[in-house]
Amino acid sequence: MPPRACPACATALAPWFVKEGLEYGRCPSCGGAFAAVPPGEPARYHDYLPALTTVLPGATRNRYAELLASFAPWRRTGRLLDVGCGGGFFVGEAAAAGWEAEGTEVSAAAVAFAKGRGLRVHHGVLSDGPFRPATFDVLALFEVLEHVPDPGALMAESAALLRPGGFLYATTPNMGSLTRRLLGADWSVISRDHVSLHTARTLRVNCARTGLEPLGVLSRNILPHEIGRAFRRRRADAPAPGPMERTVALQARIESNVALGAAKRAANLALRVTGLGDTLVLRARRR
Repeated sequence: MPPRACPACATALAPWFVKEGLEYGRCPSCGGAFAAVPPGEPARYHDYLPALTTVLPGATRNRYAELLASFAPWRRTGRLLDVGCGGGFFVGEAAAAGWEAEGTEVSAAAVAFAKGRGLRVHHGVLSDGPFRPATFDVLALFEVLEHVPDPGALMAESAALLRPGGFLYATTPNMGSLTRRLLGADWSVISRDHVSLHTARTLRVNCARTGLEPLGVLSRNILPHEIGRAFRRRRADAPAPGPMERTVALQARIESNVALGAAKRAANLALRVTGLGDTLVLRARRR
């Protein structure tokens, strides 16, 4: 059984579907979807370090530089925390840009990889970290909220670590995206690793619960290979690269092509207006 009430807005959930052994319920109020995680479910990501996550693509490095530049107005203490930081690449880029940067990560292998590169990364969930309340200027949650059954609780922990007026930046898959509307439960984002799925309204409701003031929730990016799955059936004898490999390859191609880069910027503008992009971006500050 999925949880009886929406963790964000407490509305009774309506049964939605079962996928990979998980039952999902959907909130008729905020539009979020939440899975029932069986008691005793083994820890996931405890030793997660795919080969692709040990190399920082040039396109990602450029995006990190732009993002860090946008954090400049929030800088007071100079402290930045990346929750669920993987191998620590964003932590490293932030440190190189002059931030006192550190991260948390549940994968022991990823933590070892990050520490081997001299980065301050703590093993465990956010509450395991040696952090004092109200001490960070910026806290980042890149593709983390979908992995926890009660994202509001994680957002509340995050808010408590921010100084008053501190800034939270989070990204997560968009339940309201065009891709999800076309593919339904076949959307590759809906997997056993993703136990909560969000709309812009879900994120705003969680902000209201946790002492965060949303400065904006927008959507961006759409992956053509996902859209294509809605219109064609791949031949059984034609194995496809995984989603991560396809995404990295597409990013590299766009980065190296001026016309594709311009097309991406135009597409993201349209996705921001319509709210149909695959990724939600939340910018919020602690009240």
